[in-house]
Amino acid sequence: MKNAITVVRPMQESDLSEVLRIQAASYAGDIPESRASLTAKLLAAPTSCFVAHDERQLLGYVFALPWSSGAPPALNSPDCLIPSVIDCLYVHDLAVDPGARGGEVARSLFVSLLPLLDQFKLNRMFLTAVQNSSSFWQKQGFVPVQTSEGIDDKLRTYGADAVYMCRLTSD
Repeated sequence: MKNAITVVRPMQESDLSEVLRIQAASYAGDIPESRASLTAKLLAAPTSCFVAHDERQLLGYVFALPWSSGAPPALNSPDCLIPSVIDCLYVHDLAVDPGARGGEVARSLFVSLLPLLDQFKLNRMFLTAVQNSSSFWQKQGFVPVQTSEGIDDKLRTYGADAVYMCRLTSD
């Protein structure tokens, strides 16, 4: 699977069954989100959600949302309303099929988000790293951010090891 050509394209609702399969193989505990939650995020921000695939199957996905850095989006919520004032692109979820890890799928998905910063006129990205993924995100230019009590309350829903991170872009 790692030698196949990977194509990144916008996510469609018809991709969600495969997205849920990859999500189930990638996360443990309370992290996996319902189809309703993922559908809400896709419908709220269809231009910033992508999938990577080869000629046979989906290899990975990313959900990103134009957002406010004051708090991460609710985890596993059936609703997703984009804030009226946005100041960042929030990378909500990026996962790669276990059989496709170790290649360039994750990096390709991440790179697909970079043009969105110009599109939305933003200069920073935020995310919540879970399940010991902060080292991957640090390689992409993210750094841990000091959080406030309000953000800490929301981060707890992402798991004990959740790390709120930011990546600034150069203007």
